Amino acid sequence: MGHPGRRAMLRLARDEEHSASELAEAAGLSPSAASPHLKLLREVGLMHVRVDAKRRLYRVDLVRLAEVRAALDELWGDRLDGFKRDVNRATDGVFAGCRRGADKAHRWGNGVRTGNVAFDDYRARELKRLEEERKKLEDERHEFETFMQNLRRARDQEEFDRFMRDRDTRGRSDDGKTIEL
Repeated sequence: MGHPGRRAMLRLARDEEHSASELAEAAGLSPSAASPHLKLLREVGLMHVRVDAKRRLYRVDLVRLAEVRAALDELWGDRLDGFKRDVNRATDGVFAGCRRGADKAHRWGNGVRTGNVAFDDYRARELKRLEEERKKLEDERHEFETFMQNLRRARDQEEFDRFMRDRDTRGRSDDGKTIEL
């Protein structure tokens, strides 16, 4: 799941079957580039394939996905919040220096310019790069949180389905007749 293309394929095939070409398109990959990713997802049990005439249709194995989610929850536990806090602290320190420089520039009355053209250009590029990186990290964090929410949903659905099967099974005798409980 470390590859964004595989995550895109999992998102698309979570609720319904899709062809390999549809999954490749969703991942922004060519069909030949998507093929090894689909093979890997099948091999680890996250994706099932069904042959329909000339097409191969893929669908996520929600039970296996729930197992992965449980493993990630066990691994991360409440550490994910701490990790997020630490990353924010570290990046806030980086941006604090930039904000102090911007405050000085505003006091000088000429925007964010210091008078050193080379430095000002470099700083503008770096600030833009850092902001893009921060946005990218925020997008990935949001994507991860959405993914974890879907994993929790799949696990909850699996637990509910198991409960319903157990409940229905307990209420029937071996010959299929309902037993009064």
